[in-house]
Amino acid sequence: MILNLNFFLRLAAGVILLLAGRKVYWLFVAFVGFFTGLALATLIVPKQPQSLHLIIGLLGGVVGAVLAVSLQKAALGLAGFIVGGYFVFHLQTLLGLKTGGLTWPLVIIGGILGAVLAVTLFDWGLIFLSSMTGVVLITQVVNPGPQLMALMFVVLLIIGIGLQTVVKLQEHSDTI
Repeated sequence: MILNLNFFLRLAAGVILLLAGRKVYWLFVAFVGFFTGLALATLIVPKQPQSLHLIIGLLGGVVGAVLAVSLQKAALGLAGFIVGGYFVFHLQTLLGLKTGGLTWPLVIIGGILGAVLAVTLFDWGLIFLSSMTGVVLITQVVNPGPQLMALMFVVLLIIGIGLQTVVKLQEHSDTI
């Protein structure tokens, strides 16, 4: 049951973030908090029931949402750091790169770039980071196999960034 719920949550969150992450930035930060809490719970207390992992994930999501509303730039910077670092880690895995001792320094550099992107280029950073997060979540649950993974990743990223950019530009033209 929890496995199916995990599949559904990741897929639904991935689609929402891919298509509308900039519009619901607080939800983007909440999803990042939820999935980070879930991942940390499975690492820190792996032998505990999955329901406890889910509760810890939900707490992470609530903290993320509250921070996104009250401390917008700080929360977005933290979410950008987590997403940027995770993206580099996911990309290394996706491409089968063996970076040895450089894995964590590269993840940290990716995190720093993600945080800077999110804070300095707010809307554009949100478009890119939320699309990227959506793609990662979708590809993790769909898992089309190594041959199609890279193609699916690139196509979905282009779709997410493209759709969110069109919406942003449409909103901008409506205000002129």
